[in-house]
Amino acid sequence: MKEFKAPLSSGVKLKKDFPAYDGYSFGVLIMRSWVPKPLGHVSQVNTYDYPVLPYLVEGSNFQRILGGDMTLLPTIVDAAKELESLGCKCITSSCGYFGRYQKAVADELDAPVYISSICQIPWVLSGLGEDKKIIVLCYDDSLLVRPILESCGLSESDIDRCIIKGLCNEPAFSDIRKCQGHYNIETAREEIVSTALRLQKENPNVAAVVLECTDMPPHAAAIQKATNLPVFDITTLLDFINSVVE
Repeated sequence: MKEFKAPLSSGVKLKKDFPAYDGYSFGVLIMRSWVPKPLGHVSQVNTYDYPVLPYLVEGSNFQRILGGDMTLLPTIVDAAKELESLGCKCITSSCGYFGRYQKAVADELDAPVYISSICQIPWVLSGLGEDKKIIVLCYDDSLLVRPILESCGLSESDIDRCIIKGLCNEPAFSDIRKCQGHYNIETAREEIVSTALRLQKENPNVAAVVLECTDMPPHAAAIQKATNLPVFDITTLLDFINSVVE
């Protein structure tokens, strides 16, 4: 698991060495938010060893994306098409809850769309014994509803094998939704790791962890070290997809 060692307070820095005419591996649909984007975050372009192009979805915010506002769909589709026209080989997003729009956006584009880390859950489960389950860590489990999971390709049996847990009630991690421009990233890491460990202890048949939330990948290495389980997130998904579209 790649461990991101740059200062956790680092902000988004646009790489200048990837000219547009060379194309981009990914176009990233960006949800407007006001939290740090450390290395490991999908919106931080220096997370990757390949070129990505961030694109703000006008009118998007926590309330509309996490709440599944379908009136945003035409704007999201238009933004994805614009990224495709600019040479992006694949389309992703800055929030796992964009998964509600996964199927609808994929149906409108020629470029492949992997809009949420949830898309890799069926593949993760296919490599595990039928008695095994996975932990899915997200921001708010009450909002990670069946339509999102189904849009990302999960079957009924896949959903039954997911132990979904949100961290929106944790003191530090919940600050990412307050639009205050900062939060205690080190304390949030402790909250995420302790939650994963508790769920692992409560469910001895757990065999992997999937991180829905794009604010969690900077802590993936810590989760992996603590649980000794494979940890999948949006960056592991994009690294794999990039390897087959380069």
